[in-house]
Amino acid sequence: MTVANDPTAVVTGRFAAFGARDLDALLETVHPESRWTYCGAKSAV
Repeated sequence: MTVANDPTAVVTGRFAAFGARDLDALLETVHPESRWTYCGAKSAV
């Protein structure tokens, strides 16, 4: 199984890049057309 197909290796690599504060390495693990959705707290209006 290659790293790209090994979910554990991908997540481990992401955490390592995050821990090293290497944003470029972290972004290399994400598809350029990925959609990010924020599902956090709603604003109090």
